[in-house]
Amino acid sequence: MVIGGTTKTHIYYDIVIHHGYKMAKYETVSARIPQELKEKIDRYNVKTSEIIRSALEEEVRKKELEELKQQIKELQPVLKKFTTEEVVRMIREDRDQR
Repeated sequence: MVIGGTTKTHIYYDIVIHHGYKMAKYETVSARIPQELKEKIDRYNVKTSEIIRSALEEEVRKKELEELKQQIKELQPVLKKFTTEEVVRMIREDRDQR
């Protein structure tokens, strides 16, 4: 495909995420890269699907961790109100009620 005199190559990947024994639905991800990069990918037999999948999974893990850190930060004032003994007591009471 030629856009503004520059050749761009579209690469499409099916990213399949497995959950246990059941295969989840999948989405197709598209990336527009320079033709020169595509030629190098082909020359060096780069496994683009694996690299893209790993990079996306790592980025999602980072975002999830950031989100958890923010939630912990927001809960700090509430959590500081309880002593360790109170938490232990509440856990035991909860277990006893089951």
